[in-house]
Amino acid sequence: MKKILMILALMTVMCSFGVLSASAYDPRLVDAADLLTDDEESTLGKRLDDISEKYNMNIVIVTVNDMGDAISSQDFADLWFENGDYGDDGLLLMISMEERDWAISGTGKGEDKFPDSKCEQIGNKIKPSLSNGNYYKAFDTFADQAEMKLKGVIPFYWIFIALGGGAIIGLIYASSVKSQLTSVKMQDQADDYIREGSFKLTDNRDTFLYKDVKREYVADNDSRGGGGGHTSSGGGHHSGASGKF
Repeated sequence: MKKILMILALMTVMCSFGVLSASAYDPRLVDAADLLTDDEESTLGKRLDDISEKYNMNIVIVTVNDMGDAISSQDFADLWFENGDYGDDGLLLMISMEERDWAISGTGKGEDKFPDSKCEQIGNKIKPSLSNGNYYKAFDTFADQAEMKLKGVIPFYWIFIALGGGAIIGLIYASSVKSQLTSVKMQDQADDYIREGSFKLTDNRDTFLYKDVKREYVADNDSRGGGGGHTSSGGGHHSGASGKF
């Protein structure tokens, strides 16, 4: 907590002396661990700004050397968003180099769009690049995943898989049905299908078989679309995932 407040206070002082522009008062890319080159930082920062402004949700990446006395990497990420001026909606990725920790925190619409399972999925996608020291690729993948989810885009290779699978299943079904077809002469009345004298009714009764009961779940007003989630030490509610790299 002290670490977060110290860095935010430093950013405020820098702004007051004109070191940071007004638009970067709460930058969406904070590379305090200095993992990126100047060109990479400029390119990635612009991309985060473009995604955030297009979908009205702050997509943030933060790197630090260590987390100080934070309870956990997840809580550190949650508190960074809560204590920053990022509004009510967003998704934040935090990297701590000393502990080799990563954490993703979703807030507001970010929690709805990125439930715990989605945060875990994104973490698994960026972890190989983090482990290999390819930080720019990891951060770019994070931005890709965030944008695809917000855009509602299905990766193109899934479209080909779905089309190919559907075609194969269709061919198999058509072949199966065709093989079962036999040439028969249609009869005009159902009696023609019954062998004469073979039907004898010996008993007649009404028997209760079953009843059909339908139940509908009514969600609480406070329930969130993505499910799961947790509460930070600062009292905010978030989705998220965390791990080592």
